[in-house]
Amino acid sequence: MYNIFGFRFFSFLVSALLISLSAIFFTDVYNEIKLIYGEDSNSQFKDNSTKWMPYSNAKFSLMYPENWKVEEKISKFHILDLNLLKVIDGNRTSFIGISFDTFPDSDKLSNELVLEQSEDFGKFDSNSYYSVYEVLEKNLTKYKIDGNPSASHIVKYVFRENNLDGKLLEIFSIIDKKLFTLIYQSTAQNFDKELPIVDRIISSIKIVS
Repeated sequence: MYNIFGFRFFSFLVSALLISLSAIFFTDVYNEIKLIYGEDSNSQFKDNSTKWMPYSNAKFSLMYPENWKVEEKISKFHILDLNLLKVIDGNRTSFIGISFDTFPDSDKLSNELVLEQSEDFGKFDSNSYYSVYEVLEKNLTKYKIDGNPSASHIVKYVFRENNLDGKLLEIFSIIDKKLFTLIYQSTAQNFDKELPIVDRIISSIKIVS
């Protein structure tokens, strides 16, 4: 397996940020879901939004429902270029993070290999954060980023510290020597309910640079 420091460092930064975000995000989301829908995990999210809004920056553009909150990259030290938060009555329920940056030695790697490196990190390097890390689905053809092939997986995990469970979709696409990364996460109970909206967001993405 080809393994470069550049990717390992990138993977560490993304995963470390994701873990820190998740610890706060899922605690808040879990409590908010209970307040909105009660304890019943079969409660359905209601998406009454019929209006989709355009978003663009110097790297990519997309469409998103108006009841998702946009948080942009505010400095060069932030890894993710864009955060999208699903908001119901002011409460966060799901999270999408996107980055698109220059990727060292991209000509020596493939989307599949980047995905494998991410799984290695999740299974081994970050095992102190998760009591469960299970790849539920892996796909090398399902998603295209503005016509570009990608590799993706869906992961179920449980945080060791607080036993909160979640599901994660990661998509990796090497485009013109840059790595496009999309991360979608929500609680395990509600991940699949939001996935059609996330799929529509993904299909709307256009690469600018």
